[in-house]
Amino acid sequence: MGQCRVVHVPGPRVPDRPVTASILLLALLLLVAVLVGAYVLWPLLRRPAPAAAATDAAAVSRAVLRERRRELETALAHLPADAPERRVALAEFAAQADDELAAAPAPEVLAAAP
Repeated sequence: MGQCRVVHVPGPRVPDRPVTASILLLALLLLVAVLVGAYVLWPLLRRPAPAAAATDAAAVSRAVLRERRRELETALAHLPADAPERRVALAEFAAQADDELAAAPAPEVLAAAP
């Protein structure tokens, strides 16, 4: 019987240099991740001044009350001006509006706050 010989065939020669392509790719991916994180977190970290937010909330509350008042007046337009139902509905609306406006701070007070 014949002998089997194992012949070692050398593969392509790998240069003796650091793996710069992988390092550059990882650095680029890290940079992209940081930029995307900053893009997403920046609006979340920037908060408006509390006074401005409360002033906006008070303005929105007043605008909603004005709109509800217009809707109530439209709904009660068919009643005469001295009808008891109309007076009761307007008195209920006025009480609710007073409660809502009392709960919201006044814009002048917020402007004076530090």
